[in-house]
Amino acid sequence: MLLPGHKTGSASGMPHPRPLAHCPIIEALVDLRVAIGPAVTAEMFDDAVGLLAERGFVRKGPIVEQTVTLGVGSDIAEPHASQQLVGTRFHSSDDLFVAQFTIHGFTVSRLRPYDAWSDLHRQAAGLWDLYRQIVVPSAVTRVATRYINELM
Repeated sequence: MLLPGHKTGSASGMPHPRPLAHCPIIEALVDLRVAIGPAVTAEMFDDAVGLLAERGFVRKGPIVEQTVTLGVGSDIAEPHASQQLVGTRFHSSDDLFVAQFTIHGFTVSRLRPYDAWSDLHRQAAGLWDLYRQIVVPSAVTRVATRYINELM
């Protein structure tokens, strides 16, 4: 059974997806976590600034990981905080895409208005090639996609 406005477009009888007038997706992303060697540092992403500029991306800032250790009992009286530079965030010139290059992995987000998976996939594939050249991961340990929807 087809919903009004749907047309079959293949021999399988599957309907063509129709664009939503008000798509609820405010962010869609591709996220890959990687295994790297000890020689990889966040400073290595400085080498990507020029190459990303050629693709229309600008550096927007560092990505810092902060750790706070709290003691239990009388052994540690004061909390201890430390921070480490783990990567760099880049934005496309139109602010529709955000790329995060970190020592833990690689994330590309497509911000509102979300249009199509093919746009996000194409951007992620090209940036992944660049990330791999810099980091040379020994393995990909996780691949994920996420969609963030605004329902109200």
